Amino acid sequence: MNLINKIFGKRQDTTSEMDFEKLQPWLDGIYGKVQTKVSAHAPSVYSEIGNLLDEMDESIELLKEAKPEGTFHLKLLKIANSSRDNMVKQVKILKESITIPETTDIQKVILFHEKAMLGLNACLENMLKSHQYVKLVFIEESKPIIANVTTLRRLLDSLVEPIASKKNVIDAVEESKNAIQAIDDATSGIEIEINSVAQRKDDIVSLKSKIQEKQNAISLLKDSDAWKQYLDSKDELDRLEWDVKKTVADIKSLIAPINSVLNRLKKLNDAGKYTLNSKIGQGLDTCLVDSKLSSTEFFEDIKKIIESGILGLKPERHNKMLKHIGVIISSFDAYKKRYSELMSEIETKKDVISTIDIHREETDAIRELESLQDRLNVFEQELAVSEKQISTLENNVEMNKRELEQSVSIIDDRMKISGL
Repeated sequence: MNLINKIFGKRQDTTSEMDFEKLQPWLDGIYGKVQTKVSAHAPSVYSEIGNLLDEMDESIELLKEAKPEGTFHLKLLKIANSSRDNMVKQVKILKESITIPETTDIQKVILFHEKAMLGLNACLENMLKSHQYVKLVFIEESKPIIANVTTLRRLLDSLVEPIASKKNVIDAVEESKNAIQAIDDATSGIEIEINSVAQRKDDIVSLKSKIQEKQNAISLLKDSDAWKQYLDSKDELDRLEWDVKKTVADIKSLIAPINSVLNRLKKLNDAGKYTLNSKIGQGLDTCLVDSKLSSTEFFEDIKKIIESGILGLKPERHNKMLKHIGVIISSFDAYKKRYSELMSEIETKKDVISTIDIHREETDAIRELESLQDRLNVFEQELAVSEKQISTLENNVEMNKRELEQSVSIIDDRMKISGL
C-alpha cells in the first residue's frame, strides 16, 4: 500500500466548509464570473443577430419580387407561388417573435434564446415544406432566406456558448439562491409565529384568570340574600303564571260544552238564516276567539236564544245546553275575576323583580363571562394555528436545507455548509 501511495500519490479527501451567512456572497461570486463572460460575449452576438434580421428583409423582398426563369407547368407555378408566400410569411413571423434584449443578464439571455429557438424551429418546420416547391422555380432567390435562418440558428447557439458549459452550475446557483431565500423567509416566519405563540399564551393565562374571577363573582352573587330574594320572587312569578294558564284552561273547559251551539249560531248568522244584533254578534266572535274576554251578559243572551228554540235542538239536547249555560252564567264571573286578579299580581310581581338590581348584575356578569370565554376560544384557536404553522415552517426549512446542500454539491462537491 505504501509503495502504491508513493507511485500514484495519496488521494487527498479535502472538504471545504462555509458558514450559511457567507453562502450568498460566494454564490454571487460564482454567478458573477459567468456573467462577466456572458457580458463580454453577448453584445457582439446581439449585433450580429440584429444585422441578420435586417438582411432577412432584403432576402424576403428578393424572393417576393422574383420572376420565374424558364418554362414551368402552370400547376407547378401555382404551387410554387403559394409556397413562396408561405415562406415569406413564416420568416416574417419569426422576425416579429425576436426582440433582442437590452441587457446581457444571464437569465435574460437564456429566456431570449429559448423563445427565439421556439420561433426558429416553428419557422423551419413550416418553411422547409414550402421550400421543396419554391426551389423548383425560385432556387437562387430562396437560398438567401435558408441561409439567413441557418445563420440565425448558429448565432443563437453561439450566444449561449458561455452559458451552456456552465448550465448545471448556473441552475444550481439559482436553485441555491431560491433555497436560501426560502430558508430566510421560513426562519423569519418562525420567529414571528414564536412571538405570536408567546403573546397568545400570555393572553390565555390572563383571560383564564379573568374568567375565574368572574365565575367567583357570580358564585358570590348567587350566595347572597338579595339573590335568594330574587329567586323567591321569580318562583312566585312562575307560580302565578302557571295559575293564569290553569284559569284560562278552566274557562275554556267551562265553555267547551256549548261550543257546538256557538259554532252553529255563527254559521246561521253568517249564512243569513238567523241574524244576530251587533252586540251579540261581536260577543260571539270574541267568545270563539278568546273566551276569557267574554261576559256573563253575553251568555245570558245566548241562553235566551236557546230557550227560543230557534236552533231547533232536540228536547234532550235543548235541556242539556240550558243546563250547561246555566252553570256558565253562575260561575263565569268568578273565573274572570280570578284571572284579572292573577294578571294584576303578575304585573305587580314583575315590577318588584324589575327593581331588584342583582338580576341585572347577574345578567351583565354572565354576558361578560361569555365574552371572555369567546375571546379565550379565539386565542386558543389562534395559538393552535401558530403552533401548526411553526411545524410547517420548520419542515419547510429542513426541506430547503436538503435542496440547498444538493445544489451546492453540484457547484462544488467538497463544499459543506455550516451554521444550518
